[in-house]
Amino acid sequence: MASSEPLPERARGSALLFIVLTFGWSWLWWVPIARLPAGADLGDVPPWKLLCMLAGAYGPSLVGLLLTGRAHGAREVKRQLRSLFAFRATGRWTLVALSVPWLVLAGGVLIAWFRGEQLGPPTWSRLALLPVAVLAAIPFGPLGEEFGWRGFLQPLLLRRSNGLIASVVIGVLWMFWHLPLFWAPAGSTLSGGPITLVTVGAYTLALVAMSCLATWLMDRVGHLLLPAVAMHVGFNVDAALMPFRQSSEAADQAVAVASASGAVVLIVVLAPKLLNMRVRQPPIRSD
Repeated sequence: MASSEPLPERARGSALLFIVLTFGWSWLWWVPIARLPAGADLGDVPPWKLLCMLAGAYGPSLVGLLLTGRAHGAREVKRQLRSLFAFRATGRWTLVALSVPWLVLAGGVLIAWFRGEQLGPPTWSRLALLPVAVLAAIPFGPLGEEFGWRGFLQPLLLRRSNGLIASVVIGVLWMFWHLPLFWAPAGSTLSGGPITLVTVGAYTLALVAMSCLATWLMDRVGHLLLPAVAMHVGFNVDAALMPFRQSSEAADQAVAVASASGAVVLIVVLAPKLLNMRVRQPPIRSD
């Protein structure tokens, strides 16, 4: 891997600027609508509140593309947008990105069974919603986030640290960014469910695992975004269609433990590969 090079003056504060602007934009839309009635369903939420949720969800990508254009120029913004269609260059890694979330889910469920967790009977009928879930998952999540977390912030962190540290930092920031949505009917895995140390801890581990996987996948394809977007779609879909998700708090805790177990396995597998990883791209230009 190429060694890290000094960042120009304009780029040195870019990571902090990205974090402040991203949280500021998203929370501006989300905080006023976060305290919805307990058990609120999406169908009961006024359309203007749903628009607020969607507007806030695009904070990372909007800020990331803006700062990318400021630091790299319009050519790099266009390159990132085109990378969403780089199927030929990322083909097998995009398929890996779509498959791993389901393997993590299956592994987590198996671990939970061996531990004697009570997941309850599976609701396989949820899987019939797979096509709808995939179509809904693309604009509501990956497109609003990946140009920021992976397209802009990840390369900056990789110039200052290794892949594991960069992934953990992004994963933790990612969790805190979702915080207002914990009390919304949708927007995160915890939305509408119990907010406990177990569920929040499991959710954080899941996001760190996703971040590790995205970092590793993008390193395989020269920092093209398509595998990260595919991975994000995969995790969002399997979270939405989780066949063991029940209404009881005990079952939700068991699902959280299962998800955390799969996430830990993925982090442990990827950690050795990420420790020696640094950015391959040339340093940000200031002209």
